[in-house]
Amino acid sequence: MTGLGGLRRLVSFRADGGPWTSAYTDPLVAALMAPVHAATDPAVQPWWIVAPVLRTDGLRYTVPTDAPRPVLPAALPPITLEQRTAFAILLGRAVYPDTRFRAWADDWLSDRDRTSTTALAVMGARPVPPDDRAYVAHWATMSAAFPTEATLPAQTAALVAANVCPQGTYNFADTAELALTIAP
Repeated sequence: MTGLGGLRRLVSFRADGGPWTSAYTDPLVAALMAPVHAATDPAVQPWWIVAPVLRTDGLRYTVPTDAPRPVLPAALPPITLEQRTAFAILLGRAVYPDTRFRAWADDWLSDRDRTSTTALAVMGARPVPPDDRAYVAHWATMSAAFPTEATLPAQTAALVAANVCPQGTYNFADTAELALTIAP
């Protein structure tokens, strides 16, 4: 993660009186990542905040837990499991050069083959991801293979992709917008 400093307007999540968690510059990316926070506590709500940024990995921003100034509640767009899966697959396709994975990703993204069987076959081709780029692809295929449980694998793919891509070299917001057009 890279240090930044300065005040930023961000979307963050907080339970009543609890600490602030990771923050995001884009509400769509915040919505895609929200269940990481909200799944464990339904009281966790998104807020627009103004806060100094300690560091970023390009996906999320770390802010001091006692410094954010809440401005107003953030209205986040609804996100489907299919959109989360599309987000993960786009990230995997961006960072993992394997031709078999990319062919499968293209088929899934174009709606030619969204079967769990094919996703599992692609995932099974590399049962132990050898590096972080393959790990992003692994979590993307898991998201597609188990669509009713797509949230955690899709978010794990995003978090690992943030570690793979040097800060500032990948636009997660653009990928999020594209995911919503592929899987409306």
